[in-house]
Amino acid sequence: MELASILLLLSCATPLVHGFYTMRTHAPDHASIHGLVINARERSFIIGAANPTTYCGISDASQCPPGTETLINKNMTYLGSATPGGQVIFTSPNGEISYTLPGSSRMTEGAVAGGFVTSRIMRDNTTVEILTYQTHAMGSGLWACRRSDECRAAEDGQGVEWVLTASAPCFTPIGCVALSGVELVEAGDKYGAWAYT
Repeated sequence: MELASILLLLSCATPLVHGFYTMRTHAPDHASIHGLVINARERSFIIGAANPTTYCGISDASQCPPGTETLINKNMTYLGSATPGGQVIFTSPNGEISYTLPGSSRMTEGAVAGGFVTSRIMRDNTTVEILTYQTHAMGSGLWACRRSDECRAAEDGQGVEWVLTASAPCFTPIGCVALSGVELVEAGDKYGAWAYT
């Protein structure tokens, strides 16, 4: 049997799986933020947030995905949401990484989709997949940037959250910590939420 025929048979026998991933910060030089979960909350990716903000768009909520974690595809171009049309992930000119609203394709003016690159590293004899950000027009790098919330500051005295940010034309890394990347953790092929808000 010819090699081409064998390869064709193998490709037909192998199912195509579109897996999803959860995210964690990869910043070994910064122990306080290394390994923290990243969740989609209010159109930002918040580092250390316990869960995402989600919405169930059908009348029988028991039919919606659980909405307890943020899922993305491998190259971080869309969220693992079941909403018709999906939700695209994009980077704004100020570097904030965001996503489209359910049922909309509208991005911030000047925003770009894509730019994320997956690589593999070895850690404790295990291969780990890491996402980095790299575009020629916008530079490269991922950052954890502080964003204060005056309401939370008044309530609990903390009021600071870390937002996942990328190098971009109008980005200034004031109050930011450089990340080595975002660690991808396999999460299966089921949607994480009906929609992330």
